[in-house]
Amino acid sequence: MTLKTLANQFALIFRHAKPGRAAAGAYLLVLILAQAIAELALTGTVSLLGVAMASPESLARFGWFQHLLDLSPLVRQHASQPAGMLTVVLLLVVIGSILKNLLTALTTYSQTRYGQAIAADLGRSLFNAYLNSPYLWHLSQNTAELSSILNFRAF
Repeated sequence: MTLKTLANQFALIFRHAKPGRAAAGAYLLVLILAQAIAELALTGTVSLLGVAMASPESLARFGWFQHLLDLSPLVRQHASQPAGMLTVVLLLVVIGSILKNLLTALTTYSQTRYGQAIAADLGRSLFNAYLNSPYLWHLSQNTAELSSILNFRAF
């Protein structure tokens, strides 16, 4: 599917959706990007845990890690020993994992809610189009087929 075809499909969907749905879609896109960044950061902290397990002293060469340790004197004091350094990195992995999972839950909830809202908008638009169609058009249609089209959300 080309990008132009995809853009046309989105235009068709949003023509029948409520006006605020495009902004909600942009919010959802930001959430998805934040989730991807959180996944990448968690992967980096797991890699950092591997380095800390192999040689905790080698973490001193990472300047950003030293700045992170400087945020708290208690953490800096605890990380001065190899076991303490490993504990600090393990704590970073646990905190990162919890934050990533919370962000994933929020993203999944938002995606589901957004998808249901779009489906409701499209169903409402379809139903209104059927109700506003001329009587002669209804006489020429198969009732069972119209009913199955209107009940598409039940499946």
